[in-house]
Amino acid sequence: MRDKDTLLEKLRPRLTEIETWRINQRAKGSKGTWIGTGIAALGGIFFLFFPPAGIVILIGGIITIIIVRATGYSKFKKRFKNEIFPIVIEEVQPGVNYNSDSHISKSTFHASRIFLQDVDRFNGEDYFSGTVGETHIEFSEIHAEDKQVRVDSKGRTRTEYVTVFKGLFFVTEFHKHFNGETYVLPDVTESWLGKFGRKLQKWNWSRPDLVELENVDFEKLFSVYGTDQIESRYLLTPKMMELIMELRSKFGCTTYMSFLNDKFYIALSSNHDFFELKFSESLMNSKGLERLIFELQTCFDIVEDLQLNTRIWSKD
Repeated sequence: MRDKDTLLEKLRPRLTEIETWRINQRAKGSKGTWIGTGIAALGGIFFLFFPPAGIVILIGGIITIIIVRATGYSKFKKRFKNEIFPIVIEEVQPGVNYNSDSHISKSTFHASRIFLQDVDRFNGEDYFSGTVGETHIEFSEIHAEDKQVRVDSKGRTRTEYVTVFKGLFFVTEFHKHFNGETYVLPDVTESWLGKFGRKLQKWNWSRPDLVELENVDFEKLFSVYGTDQIESRYLLTPKMMELIMELRSKFGCTTYMSFLNDKFYIALSSNHDFFELKFSESLMNSKGLERLIFELQTCFDIVEDLQLNTRIWSKD
């Protein structure tokens, strides 16, 4: 990107305007919170004499507090992402398309075959798509969940949603042609169980054959499965393995990857809410914006970090 200080100065007039509005929204929220607290307190008093009515009033007060706070933040988030964030994106990576309410599709998520579990609830936000150098990339935040129904010992049914994946999901081109499937997954069994864990990896019938690699450090972090041993090693060169380990360290996230159907998929698991500013934080405090700019730049840097613009091998 160009000069960060120049960008912040360019945004200052609009930030000042939105900051004044944010302060007013916070004041309204505080007033609403006090009202909700008062209602809840009244409910507590009523509960001593008329329990049913007291519970209803108490719950009403709590709901009032939740709605007031959620509404204020929602308005702030929408305004920031409509008026400020597009300018930031244009500065960090010109020409990239952005939609705050969209996300990588469920079909694309399944196409990666990184996660084989059923997904019953699927949502996300902050969808980016565009070209970095010669490489097309798209990514968004994703939260995929599996619906599980359990019956306890008394025959009571309980439904809960279990997270399959939450974090950043990328789809990009790769600079080499490949026909088979290669999966780079976090190594859990070997790190816990040693050589026996390595045997368990070979017995993973939901995946192709385990691919043996020569980078010991890489194999401590990842298990690699592929339909073609030679092609998997062709994709995961010694340099590529080093770059993947550096990427994992840079994001500090559990990292998953797959190469199939001429696409390169990357999933970075994280509970962190990316590309957000705190409603309680002043917009005139540049630290929040600097953090957001850093997150955005880090995502687009994946193309360079993994040298995806390298075109040594022709794809024709």
